[in-house]
Amino acid sequence: MTRDAVSRAFRARGWVRSAGGDLYYNGLRTTTHPHLHVQIGNYGMVRVGRNIQLAVSMMAWSDGRQGQGGGGRTYILDGEVNDPNWQQNAPPVNSAVHTEFMWIMDYFTTG
Repeated sequence: MTRDAVSRAFRARGWVRSAGGDLYYNGLRTTTHPHLHVQIGNYGMVRVGRNIQLAVSMMAWSDGRQGQGGGGRTYILDGEVNDPNWQQNAPPVNSAVHTEFMWIMDYFTTG
């Protein structure tokens, strides 16, 4: 699968693609905060039939209040788990966002 095919597969799950190619998920098919933010790595090619999570190079959560006492947290950076306490630090989100968060983190933590 090409990078665009991977992006389409995420969009079929309800993710929204920005003009820059990043993907956002808030359970409402918009980029409104709070949301998960995913970047597909330059290595974003995935063999057909493989998990599209493999292409994720960065995943963060943002509440949209950066600079106002809020912010977010980066869970995956450079294709690796960035937060070893990710379960305790899971974002306070709705069930749809939590499901996507766990789906991606499960791939990176249990394969």
